[in-house]
Amino acid sequence: MWEESDQLEKNIILILYKKPNSVTGISEKLKRAKPTISKTIERMKNQDLVKKNHEYTKDARKVEISINLNRIKIEKTHRFYLTYFFITSFTFISSIILSNILKKPFLFIGSGIGILLPLLFIFYQAYIKEDKVIVYKNPKMTKIEEKKENEK
Repeated sequence: MWEESDQLEKNIILILYKKPNSVTGISEKLKRAKPTISKTIERMKNQDLVKKNHEYTKDARKVEISINLNRIKIEKTHRFYLTYFFITSFTFISSIILSNILKKPFLFIGSGIGILLPLLFIFYQAYIKEDKVIVYKNPKMTKIEEKKENEK
């Protein structure tokens, strides 16, 4: 079940999406306390959202944290709507050209009605969601959540 992650988890995931990092590096980039980041990463590790990697050949003490791409989905809303805007605009322009070539004004009117509504919907959704990056997570159920589900 995909759900939207909270702000701290989202920021951690976006940092780790670029490249794996340590807890100290993440806390420096987010300007948050290291224990807060450490506890959040431990909770995310229990949900199988992140993985801890040791590279013993470089430095045995350093722990690199990376994300589990199977459980995390990142959506950039402006690119999603921009793609559909160009597709519908292209079809609308091609229908204008085709109606001029065939001298059929009703072809333009019909395609205009059919394409205008999705374009308005795209503008409305882009206005509501603005230019955001949304991070969805699919956490693995923990033992406590399984017990609660079994009790129901």
